[in-house]
Amino acid sequence: QFIELVMNADDRALDHCIRALRERGVPVESIFLDLLTPAARQLGHRWVTDECSCTDVAIGLGRLQQVVRDHSASLVQQRQALTRDGRRILLTSVPGEVHTLGLSIVSEFFMRAGWDVDAHFLPADPVSWQVQATWYDVVGFTVGSLEGLDPLARAIESVRRQSLNRSISIIAG
Repeated sequence: QFIELVMNADDRALDHCIRALRERGVPVESIFLDLLTPAARQLGHRWVTDECSCTDVAIGLGRLQQVVRDHSASLVQQRQALTRDGRRILLTSVPGEVHTLGLSIVSEFFMRAGWDVDAHFLPADPVSWQVQATWYDVVGFTVGSLEGLDPLARAIESVRRQSLNRSISIIAG
């Protein structure tokens, strides 16, 4: 039922659904992980099986991104109570990657946990220039297909070689 709301042209119905869940006490984290993430996967599945067009998927993902933006405020309120301990993370997709919903959600969770987050969506170039200028404890990459593995490997190698932090941690999803 939720995926039908996402694919429907009525943004108000989708917003009403999310607000009703929040009013019932469903945590925003659960909405992001247990509802939006599977919905995004379902959109991808429907595209692969020719049940919808690329345009349908793009519009649906745009609606999911809007839900993240609209409901991130509650995470902001929660994270304002946290004390920062100086942890800094750079989150980005590999060059050429266009799927960034997961990156949005991961960014929100790291911010809520008190991290200083720099998130770069749809980079044209690797982020090695940024790790040369700014100290990061972690760099996180998102990659959405097997074709992205070679660019991911090159980006990781570049970050490790050029980072101010010689012991930088790398995560990928």
